[in-house]
Amino acid sequence: MPTVNVVPPPSGQAAWEAIKQNYQGFDGTRVYSLPSNTMLWWYDSLTAQFVPLGWINAQVEAIGQFQVRWQGVDALLVPYTINSSYGLKLDPSVVDRIRRAGYTGDTIEAFVYLAPDIVPQ
Repeated sequence: MPTVNVVPPPSGQAAWEAIKQNYQGFDGTRVYSLPSNTMLWWYDSLTAQFVPLGWINAQVEAIGQFQVRWQGVDALLVPYTINSSYGLKLDPSVVDRIRRAGYTGDTIEAFVYLAPDIVPQ
């Protein structure tokens, strides 16, 4: 009888890195203009879920661009300082979820889906 080695899916930071297909980091940051309300997302690698952090309507500073695995959609990697960046305040339960996923610092990697009307400044 043949043996099959089952490899568990990546977890933690490795799971987040696996989501970012074709990642291209920028030299420094690039400022992008969001012409309308745009959802800021975070990937919870503990539960493998995309978590909406809230709507933002501001310029964002992106540090890279990637395609979201399984969706094939382009996105901008946007650092988000919890309860500080973009005037966005998170519900305490979301902050707890971020902490349970292993993030101890105040800044996390979040993202926005790249739409045709989101352009660099």
